[in-house]
Amino acid sequence: MHRVERPNDSDIENVEKSILRYFVRNPCAADSAEGVARWRLLHERIDHSVEQTREALRILVSKGYVLEETSPVSGPIFRLNLAKRGESEALLRKLQQKG
Repeated sequence: MHRVERPNDSDIENVEKSILRYFVRNPCAADSAEGVARWRLLHERIDHSVEQTREALRILVSKGYVLEETSPVSGPIFRLNLAKRGESEALLRKLQQKG
């Protein structure tokens, strides 16, 4: 027999907070339960992806492949370190052969 796991109280509380936070920020928003579930999942994926992207950028900057510049308006801006373009291309070829 297949057992369905029930969410615990803290899971429900976290979902409750994220939904309420969304509606407070977007007071004119309206959606079905399925629609709310979709944007919640999308938002969680985006947050996770942004965290992964920040970590990857940190590594690339530390290795010198990417430069980080500070902008008072938009925050950090990243760009290719043209001085290491050849090394970057070689690394990409190596990584493509692996995967």
